Amino acid sequence: MAQSTGLDGAMESFVGLRVTHGAFPPPPPPPPPGPETPGGPGVPTGPGNGVPTGPSGGPKAPGPKYSGPVTPAPGGPASPGRSGGPITPAGTPPSTPGPRGMGPMTGPMDMGPNLESWRYWWEFNWERFLDLRTRVGQFDGVVTARTGDELLTGESARSSMAPTDAEITEKALPALFECLEKETDRVAICCALRAVGRIGLEPARTQAAILNHLASGDRRVVETAALALGILGQFDAVAPLRALSEDTEDGRKIVGGRAEVPWRVRTLATYGLGLTALRVANPHYKKRIQEILIAPLLSGDRWNAQKDQRVATIIALSLIPDPERRAVLALQKYFQDHRDREEWVTGHVPPAIARLLQQAPAAERGRYWLEIQRTLSDSAVKTPRLVRAGFAIALGMLAQAEDPFEAEVTSLLKVMADAEMSRFPEAGVLAWISLGQIAGSFAPGNEIERTLLERASLKGGRVSARSWAALGLGVAGFVQQMRGVALEPQQDSASRILLEKLQELRDPEHVSGFAMALGLRRHAPSAPVIMGLLDSLRDEQFRAYLPVALGLLGDGATTTTLFSAMRGAKRQPTFLSYCAMGLALLRSKVVVSNLLDDLTALSSGASQAQEWVVDALANVGDYRAVSALAKVLRDETRSASCRASAATSIGQICDRSAISWKGNITAQFNYMATTETVNDFLWGSY
Repeated sequence: MAQSTGLDGAMESFVGLRVTHGAFPPPPPPPPPGPETPGGPGVPTGPGNGVPTGPSGGPKAPGPKYSGPVTPAPGGPASPGRSGGPITPAGTPPSTPGPRGMGPMTGPMDMGPNLESWRYWWEFNWERFLDLRTRVGQFDGVVTARTGDELLTGESARSSMAPTDAEITEKALPALFECLEKETDRVAICCALRAVGRIGLEPARTQAAILNHLASGDRRVVETAALALGILGQFDAVAPLRALSEDTEDGRKIVGGRAEVPWRVRTLATYGLGLTALRVANPHYKKRIQEILIAPLLSGDRWNAQKDQRVATIIALSLIPDPERRAVLALQKYFQDHRDREEWVTGHVPPAIARLLQQAPAAERGRYWLEIQRTLSDSAVKTPRLVRAGFAIALGMLAQAEDPFEAEVTSLLKVMADAEMSRFPEAGVLAWISLGQIAGSFAPGNEIERTLLERASLKGGRVSARSWAALGLGVAGFVQQMRGVALEPQQDSASRILLEKLQELRDPEHVSGFAMALGLRRHAPSAPVIMGLLDSLRDEQFRAYLPVALGLLGDGATTTTLFSAMRGAKRQPTFLSYCAMGLALLRSKVVVSNLLDDLTALSSGASQAQEWVVDALANVGDYRAVSALAKVLRDETRSASCRASAATSIGQICDRSAISWKGNITAQFNYMATTETVNDFLWGSY
């Protein structure tokens, strides 16, 4: 990871920004979509030794002040950060952004991360498109001798490459519990807490270990333990989670008798309540947790003042099925009461409501569409721009083919995506993705796809819109295939044109965006062109996405090329991780064998290289990696950060959920209004 210049000071620049024109605190530039980065203030956490983490207090910025349209300045449209430029935060960003070697996003005159880049949307949403855990568990693809003796002899056939409960209980959990009992490094402890929560076996012992660490004197350990308790997903944990979330006397006792439960612990416990409801099967338990979360929404000004916890409550509610629409009504009321003075918080309400209504009958979804329409057309109240971004996300989940209101929704999204792009770019870029989601509910070749294709083909206008429109087409194709609609290459004219345009592009961000769009559409004829780009594209930030695109294409002929690229990426951890991911998407089992060989061959002095390999194993490892990672976790000669990475990787490999706890929170998240704790989910401390 890139070296930070004063970790607490770095996050100060994220959350204490000078707020102008709706600017917002950005996440740092994204790492590979993968291993949860271990981290914490002052603790080396990967290549380059550091990531930005939060200060001990709450967020400093009160949120955007904007309440009306921006008048385009002479010479270009106005947008946050600079006139006519990409969406960037105001203020001075850290001088060295980004974990895992990802460089600055905005060129030599760095004005902060460019949130107009499609990469940010991808980092929040990638899990639902890759289905990586399912593919890792399958046998298809190249099978080596190390795939397992059972496979070759037939003596004890496995049903999956995922570790069995017995293997987890015998190999993974003992090493993790030993870490929690003996480890002194705070980062390794935090990673082990998350890992045992993800695994979920031996729940009584796991819950006891987590509760024990909630009384720790280390702030970061306490915060992580609160989150791990929710990840574990046991209804028995609801009482302590509620006590922490509501800052009751019992909650203060749980955290060691403090004068109050710290606000970050309260926030993470709130997320934990939603994650618990996601895991428990009993609908009565789900409803009880929902009641706990709804109560503060209706309590008026008595509710906690920290916006992180308010956002956490909204997101947590969106994770719980709402057949009686109690959460929907509470969220609607909260939005109406607070939208004018809590832009940063209420910007999360529309996606949360749409998520709860996504499978509802058309009449219910239509009623919420009418509410959005009334809100946007109310000339007496200007809709804050971050709320507009939330609407842009929500509309893609609300409308489907055959809905009587679909044409109106699509028409509004087109206006957001194009005509209003200069005034409300936050909503504009996200509208392209929502158009793709709606297009995916139609047959291929529909009118929305034609609009997306036209915009992806234009050379004028706002430059970034080309990549967003292309990705909208990628999403449309992905949704169609999830519905069982085959996109035959011979009839897929949209993909053919995207491939033609790809070969004309020179901008690395456009090249990788178009490649990812073709990957999402599973357009196999694109594979030779994208393989060629592995050699010709020099920008390492964007070149790293090409292996993932190739993995999505599913063409086994690319396996050798990707394996060779991975072997040549010894000093490029980001590219190494993405190559491994591409091979896993192709269900190539040789990648795990070779990463394990590398881990064995590396000397004890090569701690950074060891950590890179362990991180790569997190997403692509199967049962064969568990013993080796447990050995690393127990090996005191390894660096603390390497042991921490091993704990994280064990947790990911042994997780039974296809979508991780983190992926459930960040899917369809309004990252234009992100919060400090969510930044930490993705790029820092949890």
